[in-house]
Amino acid sequence: MPLKKNRKHLYSLLILTAALAIYFFVFDSGIAIRKLWFGEPLKILILADGSDLNESLDAFIIYLSEGSNPIKILSINTDISPSQRHQSLRKTFNNALKKSRSAAFREFNRALLETFGKSIKSDFYIAADKPSFSKLKFGKKFSNLVLRDDFRNYDDKILSQMQIFEIVLNRFERLPLAAMATVWLERKNTDSNLSKAFLLNLAVYFALSKRQIFFSDLTLRTSHSNTEQFKKDAKFFLDEIFFASIDESRGRLDGFIEIKNASKIPKAANSLTWALRENKFDVLDYSNSQVLSDKTIIRDYKGNFLQARAVSNILKKARIIVSYDSRYYYDTTIFIGADYKLKESK
Repeated sequence: MPLKKNRKHLYSLLILTAALAIYFFVFDSGIAIRKLWFGEPLKILILADGSDLNESLDAFIIYLSEGSNPIKILSINTDISPSQRHQSLRKTFNNALKKSRSAAFREFNRALLETFGKSIKSDFYIAADKPSFSKLKFGKKFSNLVLRDDFRNYDDKILSQMQIFEIVLNRFERLPLAAMATVWLERKNTDSNLSKAFLLNLAVYFALSKRQIFFSDLTLRTSHSNTEQFKKDAKFFLDEIFFASIDESRGRLDGFIEIKNASKIPKAANSLTWALRENKFDVLDYSNSQVLSDKTIIRDYKGNFLQARAVSNILKKARIIVSYDSRYYYDTTIFIGADYKLKESK
């Protein structure tokens, strides 16, 4: 009986999906929808600002392309200022927000282009304050993550951002009808040049295609003295790593590794060090982290996917965050979290 019931639900979902797809293709065949379904590169800028002008601004690029799995998400450091000619991205946005949200988006986009160049330019955007994003009713846990502003350090903030996208994607995949209804009911809380039809199509798209998340951030800080080096690094990261096709064989297995124990597990860093060294990895240093983490994270600083994925496999699928920085000494940093667990040896 359960099998027949599941098949019935599956058939109902497929019929509804087909009907929605036909409707929106016939009645709303906007460029964003065509890009989504036919695999053309699609860049969406997400802006979530605090309700108070003095609060922080979170900015992300969501990038979808033909056969792109996982979904690529770039967290933008809004404190970066590549020159002394303009303020940080966050201040640029907040100052313009005093006039209107659309004006704030235009100013932010202008500063973004000056900072990162044309490759990061997005055709579509979604902007709202954080309380409005939290009203998307993805659950209490999701709302707390969105509104959180008490991060212990930068790594803690990045991991929280990654968890938000994991929860959203999981909601779209598991409960597409509820997610579509939520998007429809809460559309008034956002400012976007995407149509209602596109947001509904996006829910169907995520429900049909099980995808993982490729989460990245640019950790670089810069000043007037090293502007050119920053722009060079940012261009390389965007063109050769983030927007390029992911090649899991790219990299090497002898990159330098450091380990930080961000858990309360005694001697966890020591045990992981020797486990990795037995597998021929070059662990140069291990120590205790100043803050604790619930999750084990692998930070990849060189686009060294081969090593990051190999280490993740030993750690039973730890999260990987690409944090490109050509000047950082290590290829990979591992933050041991409370969920630390080594893969059992055969």
